[in-house]
Amino acid sequence: MNLSQLYYFKKLAEVQHYTKAAKELYITQPSLSEAISSLESELGVRLFLKNGRNIRLTQYGQEFYQYVSASLNELDKGVNVIQEQVKDIGGTIEIGCIATLLVGFMARAMYSYRESVSEKTVFHVFETPTAVAIEGLKSEIYDIAFCSKVEDPDLRFTPILEQEILALVNQQHPLAKCETITLRDLAGYNLITYRPDIQIGRDVGTLLAENGLKAEQPFMEEGSIGASVQMNPIVGIVANTVWLSQYPNLVRIHFSDVPRGFRKVCMAYNSKHFINRPTERFMDFVLSHLDTLVSEEYRLENG
Repeated sequence: MNLSQLYYFKKLAEVQHYTKAAKELYITQPSLSEAISSLESELGVRLFLKNGRNIRLTQYGQEFYQYVSASLNELDKGVNVIQEQVKDIGGTIEIGCIATLLVGFMARAMYSYRESVSEKTVFHVFETPTAVAIEGLKSEIYDIAFCSKVEDPDLRFTPILEQEILALVNQQHPLAKCETITLRDLAGYNLITYRPDIQIGRDVGTLLAENGLKAEQPFMEEGSIGASVQMNPIVGIVANTVWLSQYPNLVRIHFSDVPRGFRKVCMAYNSKHFINRPTERFMDFVLSHLDTLVSEEYRLENG
């Protein structure tokens, strides 16, 4: 029996619905079911019974709840006393972040948080591609990450901004006079984009393949793609990020057939790991201040 099981039991007893309780606990429903089943096995009694779509406490569950609730309330009081004594310390947050968010968004988020919430919070931010950020979340190296979404049952992703996918050419290129094109208009041109071993490279590679196109994929980020486009008669397929600002003479062409939300960047955390209070406060702050933290051109279309 551990403390997490007791908190899970208390929440489930009060909500009497597995899905709702799991959501409020920031864990998966299978994880909650497993914890309750383990607790019942250890106690040797059933604590809950099905009641239609909901559940209800058994007689043993009702009696156990009284003791658990009283004990956890006292424990929470003690925690609150200590937190009040050290609330100005701020805490430390370990963050994995893709490169394109470091300049602009991440800098604004940290500065604004320190200004309005806790000036003593310490941020440890590591520049990393999505795959490394995901591994960091799973191994508890990072508390949160800002990266692309991947399919993983333990991780939770919340979109925070969009980066439009563009065609990038130099001023001598035949497409330079175009403001908007379709992917099919790229047929016959030499294309370059991101490496296939990073998430955006896989996504863009799939998008091109679905439209009968293929690109060379040697690059990690927009700066390298921009440098190559500047010197050669090729088309770069890139996300519109701050790194393109170093190439003001390059022409950015919009796609009429690529959804604006094709490339979303998310804030992610591991639902199976404990989220400390500083991290939780920072996550809440980010989500409630997206209008000021995210530049207008990157804001979510329905945000």
